[in-house]
This record gives sequence, structure tokens and C-alpha cells, in this order.
Amino acid sequence: MVRNAIFFDAFIVRGHDFHDDMIGPDGIHLRNQLKGCGAITGWGFVYNPDKKKTKENWHDWTATFNQPLGQGRCVGHAIQSVGGQNVQCQ
Repeated sequence: MVRNAIFFDAFIVRGHDFHDDMIGPDGIHLRNQLKGCGAITGWGFVYNPDKKKTKENWHDWTATFNQPLGQGRCVGHAIQSVGGQNVQCQ
């Protein structure tokens, strides 16, 4: 999900089935890849504590952050670089 603000896009990325060594502790490898897309503000990374997956709660982790406007494609590439597949930034 992307929400436009005045100078940045706000991203919410949910993932599952990533190898822990690819995503890194607290998403550090993902964050490092995202730095190539521009400045990151508002970084947050949390693991889903609910091990029972449901239609609404299917993810293993959620990352939230802001990036400069127009970086959706770059964000998609950054996610793929840490093991993401079929990435679609909306």
C-alpha cells in the first residue's frame, strides 16, 4: 500500500516465506536495499506474533517506511533483492 503525502510515499510491506538471513534481523537487509531508493524515514519493522495464518493475517512480518515520491518501482526491486517474488507496488 502506498499513500501519497506532500514529499514522500508511505509504504506498508508485508512479507512471508523470506529466509531470515535474506531479510536480516529486524529487516536490516531490506532497509539497506531500500536506502538505494532514497532517504528512508519512519522506519518500522515488526514480526507477526500470530503463528496461525488467516486470510487477514497471512504475513510473517510488516515493514513501514516513507521514501521520496515516485520510488515504487525501486522499492519493488529492493524487495526482490532480499528474496521477494511477484512484487507489486500499488
